[in-house]
Amino acid sequence: MHPMISNFLSKLGVDRAIFFVLLHRGSGSISSFITLLLITHFLTPVEQGYYYTFASILGLQIIFELGFGTVLIQFVSHEMVGIKITQDAISGNKENLARLYYMISLAIKWYFVVSAGVLLVVSPLGYLFFATSTMDALPTLAWLLPWLFLVLSASLSLLITPMLSIAEGCGFVAQVAKMRLFQTLTAALFAWLVLLSGFGLYASAATALATFVVGALWIHRNFYHVIKTAIQCPNKSLQGNLWKDEILPMQWRIAISWLSGYFIFNLFNPVAFRFFGAKFAGQLGLSLSIITLMTGISLSWFMTKVPTFGRLIADNRRAELDHLYQKTFKHSLLFLCLVGATAIAVLYVLNYQEFQLAQRFIDPSVFIFLVLTGVGNHIIACQASYVRSHKVEKYLGNAIFTAVLMSGVLFLATQFTANYMVYFYCAAMWLFCLPHGFYLYHVFKNTRVN
Repeated sequence: MHPMISNFLSKLGVDRAIFFVLLHRGSGSISSFITLLLITHFLTPVEQGYYYTFASILGLQIIFELGFGTVLIQFVSHEMVGIKITQDAISGNKENLARLYYMISLAIKWYFVVSAGVLLVVSPLGYLFFATSTMDALPTLAWLLPWLFLVLSASLSLLITPMLSIAEGCGFVAQVAKMRLFQTLTAALFAWLVLLSGFGLYASAATALATFVVGALWIHRNFYHVIKTAIQCPNKSLQGNLWKDEILPMQWRIAISWLSGYFIFNLFNPVAFRFFGAKFAGQLGLSLSIITLMTGISLSWFMTKVPTFGRLIADNRRAELDHLYQKTFKHSLLFLCLVGATAIAVLYVLNYQEFQLAQRFIDPSVFIFLVLTGVGNHIIACQASYVRSHKVEKYLGNAIFTAVLMSGVLFLATQFTANYMVYFYCAAMWLFCLPHGFYLYHVFKNTRVN
């Protein structure tokens, strides 16, 4: 890379790990835009509504996963202070190794149950939801088989989720980010081929299947020796009561936060689909996918820093931790504001020029409120990541409060016009949820043990 480019990226806080994550997210943005164009061309407005509502219903897998992947990254990163991993071997302090091996074994068992649960429970729930939705409804055969194929592919992808989280916690952040880049491109290619071939709603399932295949191949090539050693770990006496005494007290809080997250982030489309029809659900889903993409790219700075946060905390380097957090937060928030403003401007131009593509989104004046809500969610996510890096969960009350409030305002909005879903959502975020999140963050910083 040219020295001038490297220097510019360095000033933005972009190191090697962040570079690959941003490359992954950037390529994801381009591929998602291409997918968006193909969706608007090869799917009808009603099919677009089914496409995005599929993803929202599938989000019920959170009930089974319960945030265990997030917990794994936090705990594994703390153990890596006494562990060294090479291409062919793993070594280090016996106690740290034993605890790491235990977490790997536990994750394998946990996610096998999660995968089976998603397949056996979410499939029929999705069927009941779509079968009883009559507004803008497609024939059953048009959506049933794509839905079942999607759930099957997603359940397979869940099997590899914990190993990727553990690998990131072990320091393979840049490597996993690089893999996800290839994963994104492969998944997009699969989706494009399906759409171009005229199989429409099967595109989302093809994406999930490609994600599983690429991830599984990476794990087999780069992390299998660690997994194999963990399964064969002979020194279980050193594991102690890790699950009962340390993991569970944090995970049940994370689990409730994740359950609340479903009602905060994934309830939009099902409610829109049920009360305002598949066409509006498609417009809202496409608009929300842009917001999700923007916030996902912005959180790239934090995704790569969470393991570092854990190691700094374990070494009691508080000043360095706070400096790194503030720097990372500013960079990520600035980036989100810039891309949010750009997205609003582009949508206004598309509407002004009367491009057909603009009709697949919600109105630009309403989209502004979605962007503002995304900024609020981003701020809370950054602060929560900082607090959770200390292996504590302080945002449980905020998550429950937000979930209840958001669910209430969404159903209240059904008594008005469709756009009020977005207006009420944004107002609840900035008037109640975000101020409470700020309060929790500052109380934790002022009361933690330095």
